[in-house]
Amino acid sequence: MERMVKILGAFVDTLVLNIYPTDHDFEIEERRVDESLKEELMLLKGQAQEAEEDVPTRFAFNGASLLMRAKGGDGFNWIMHNHWLTVAVNRPRVAQRANHKRRGR
Repeated sequence: MERMVKILGAFVDTLVLNIYPTDHDFEIEERRVDESLKEELMLLKGQAQEAEEDVPTRFAFNGASLLMRAKGGDGFNWIMHNHWLTVAVNRPRVAQRANHKRRGR
């Protein structure tokens, strides 16, 4: 009998998650990035661009500071990282919000 499951790899080294704010019924809610956080992220990105290198932030993961990159990427405005984690933060665009609504969300 042929197996239904095929193992293609083991020991995950990369995991990508899209995280959306939801209500109590797990329906996606439209929310904006808090203004004070947005200002902080913009300031850090500006400092990274001026220095032409990543700059430390107040955020940490696994005991190490997350560093703000000078450039975003693939639709993300702010990217912070350390050896263990990369966090990409995006402000929702009108097209994204409309797409979620079309799918009945």
